[in-house]
Amino acid sequence: MNVGEERDLPVIVLEEESQILEKVVVIGEKTQPVLEQKPGKLVFNVENSINAQGSNAFDVLKQLPGISVQEESKTISLNGRSSILILLNGKPTYMQQAEIVDLLKSTSSANIKQIEVMSNASAQYDAAGSGGILNIVLKKRRETGFQMMMNVGAAYWFNPKQNLETAFNYATGKWNIYGNYSHNFGHSNLYYGSERKQNGKLFDSQSTDTDKRNTVAVTLGADYQLAEHHAIGVQGTGNFVFGPGSIYTYTDVYDDYARSRLLYSLASESQYEHQKAARYNFNFNYTYELPDERTFTFDADYGWFDGNSRIYQPNTYYSPAGVLDSVGNYRSLGGRDIHLYALSAHYKETVGPGEIRGGMKFSNVSSQNTYQYFQVLPEEDVLDKDISNDFSYLESILAAYLLYDFHVGEKWNANVGLRAEYTHSDAHLMPVAGSTNEESHVRRDYVDLFPSAGVTFKPDEKQSWSLSYGRRIDRPVYSDLNPIEQALDGLSTWKGNPFLKPQKTNRISLQYQYDRTSVEVSYSHTTDYQVQVTDTLGPDKIVMEPRNLGEQSYWGFSVSQALRLLPGWNLTLSGNAYYLDNQMAFDAQRYYQRKRWAGNFSLQTSFPLFWGIRSEVLGVYLTKRLGGSTEVMNPTGFVDIGFQKKFCQGKAAVKLSVSDIFWSNRWGDGMNYFGGFESINYGYGESRMVRLNFTYTFGGSEKRREKHSNIDSELNRF
Repeated sequence: MNVGEERDLPVIVLEEESQILEKVVVIGEKTQPVLEQKPGKLVFNVENSINAQGSNAFDVLKQLPGISVQEESKTISLNGRSSILILLNGKPTYMQQAEIVDLLKSTSSANIKQIEVMSNASAQYDAAGSGGILNIVLKKRRETGFQMMMNVGAAYWFNPKQNLETAFNYATGKWNIYGNYSHNFGHSNLYYGSERKQNGKLFDSQSTDTDKRNTVAVTLGADYQLAEHHAIGVQGTGNFVFGPGSIYTYTDVYDDYARSRLLYSLASESQYEHQKAARYNFNFNYTYELPDERTFTFDADYGWFDGNSRIYQPNTYYSPAGVLDSVGNYRSLGGRDIHLYALSAHYKETVGPGEIRGGMKFSNVSSQNTYQYFQVLPEEDVLDKDISNDFSYLESILAAYLLYDFHVGEKWNANVGLRAEYTHSDAHLMPVAGSTNEESHVRRDYVDLFPSAGVTFKPDEKQSWSLSYGRRIDRPVYSDLNPIEQALDGLSTWKGNPFLKPQKTNRISLQYQYDRTSVEVSYSHTTDYQVQVTDTLGPDKIVMEPRNLGEQSYWGFSVSQALRLLPGWNLTLSGNAYYLDNQMAFDAQRYYQRKRWAGNFSLQTSFPLFWGIRSEVLGVYLTKRLGGSTEVMNPTGFVDIGFQKKFCQGKAAVKLSVSDIFWSNRWGDGMNYFGGFESINYGYGESRMVRLNFTYTFGGSEKRREKHSNIDSELNRF
C-alpha cells in the first residue's frame, strides 16, 4: 500500500487470546504485637505469644505487666491491689477466689484469644473490681466450612506434664457449630515457709506442697441465623479439676529468737485423699442487630459448681531430743454446692451525635457449704461438733444502667453513665446438733449508685487525651463469711467474718496517648478496706481472718511504649509506679499505717531469626511492695524465652519455650510485722519449665478465603 492509495479491506475481526489465571494468592504475615495499649485498656494478644502456648490461663496472667500471683493463698493482684474482677467473654464467673484459680488452671492458653486489662470500666460493666478488670476473651472460629485445630505438648522441670487442646468449627448456611476439648495432666510443686517471732518464741517452719490434680475443659455450642438481623445461640461448658495432693510442714519451736533452746518440733501433714471441683455453665443468647442503628442482646445463664474434698491431717509432736511425744490425727470433709441464675438484656441505639446504651441484669447465687471435722481414733472417727457446721449464703443482685457516648465536634468525645445495683444477701450458719455454737443469720439489703464519666480530646489522628472517673464495689466472697475456725495445721487456723462489709472505691485517671506511646496517672480511694490478716491466737497459734480495716489510698503512674525496630521486630516496654497508703485499725488498741512506693517493669519483644524461626523474649521485674495489710514483699522477677517455626503454609507450627529461665520468680518472699508478731516468709514453685508444643490447623473453606483477600493482613498495616 502506497501513501495516498485507497483500498477496500474486508471486515477485520480481532480474536481475544487470553490466559485466565485460576487464582492469585498473595501471602503475607502480620506481626501483630503481643502487648497493645489501647484507650482505657491494655490488650495481651495471647494467640500471638509463643511463651503463652502449652500453659493455662492462670500461668498466662503472670505474664501481664503489673500482675502478681500468690500461689499459696491463690490471690491475684494488679499493681498491688487484689480486688480484681475476672470476666470470661465479658461475663463474671460468680465464683470464689480459690474456684476462680481452679477455673483458670483448667482453661487452656490455646483457647484464649486475648486478655484485656481495664482499669476504669464504664457503667455497662458489673460494679465489682476496684483493683481492675481482667477480661479473658476465648477463641470462637467462624470460617465457612469445617476447620479443626489440634495442639499437643509436653513440659518438664521437677515433674513431667502433658497438655492437649483440640477445637473445631463447622459453619454452613445459617448454622455455626463449634466446640473444644483441652486437658492438662501432671503434678506441680510449691515450697514455702516462714520464721515467726511471737511471745518470746521462734517458729521455724518449712512446707512442701504437691498438687497432683489434673484439669479438663469442654465446650460445645451453636449459633443460628434466624433472619437477616436476628440470631440465637446456645453454649455449654464444663471445667473439671480432680486428683489428690499433699502438704508436709515441719516446724521447730525455740524458746527465744536466738535458737538457743529447742522446745519441741511439729510435723504436720495434709493429705488430700480426694479433691474434686466441677463447674458447669449453660447459656442461651439472642441478638438483634441493625448495623449503625441499634442492637439488642439477651442472655440467660445457669451455672452449677460442685466441689468436695477429704483431707487427712496427722500432727506429730517431737521432744527436743527427737523422741515421739504425741500424735493427733484428724480428718476433714468439705463440700460446696453453688447454683447461679442470671438474666441480662442490653440495648444500644444511635441517638443524635452519639450512642445510648442501657440494660438490666438479675443474678441469683445460692451457695451451700458443709464442713465436718473428725478426730481420728483407733476405734472410730469422732466428730468435733464445735468446728463442724453447715453454712449457706444467698445473694441476689438487680442492676440497671444507662450510658450515653457522644461526639462534640470533630475532636471531642464524652460519655456519662449511671449504674444502680440493689443487693440482698443472707448468710446462715447452722451448727451441728450438740454444738456449743449458736445458729446465726446475717442479712443485708442495700442500694448503691455507681456513676461513670469520661471525656476524650483528639487533636489529630495520632494523639489523644482522656479523663475518666468511676465508682466500684467489692463484695465479700461467700467463704469469707463463715465464722467457724478451721485448722490448717497444728499451729494455724482460718476463720471467716460474718460481719464483713463491701469495700467501695472511687477512681479517677488521666491518659495521654501518642501513636504507640501511652502515659496514665490515676488516683483511687477505698473505704472499708477489706483484706485477710494474720493475727495471734494464744501464745503459740495464729489465725487468718478477713476484716474491714480502714482506708486505702492509691496513686499510680504508668508508661507504655510500643516500637517496631525493624520489619517483623516488635518491642513493647511497660512501667508502673504506684504509692499505697494503708490506714488500718486492727482493734481499739492497734492502729497501723503502712505506706510505700513500688513499681513493676516489663519488656516484651518478638523478632525473626534464621530459617523462618521466630523468637520471643519476656522480662518482668517487681520491686519491693506492700502485700495485703502489713506485709512487705521482696523484689522478684522472671525471664521467659520462646521459639516458633511454622511450616505447611502456616498450618503447622512447633513452639519451644522456657519459662523463668533463671528460676528467680519468688511469689512469697516478704516480711509481716505488728505488735507482738513478726514473720519472715518465703515461697517459690515450679516456675521454670521447658515446654514443647506442636499445633496443626486443617480444613476451612477455600471459597471464604477467596472472599476475604489474603492481603488483608498486609492492608491492616496501613
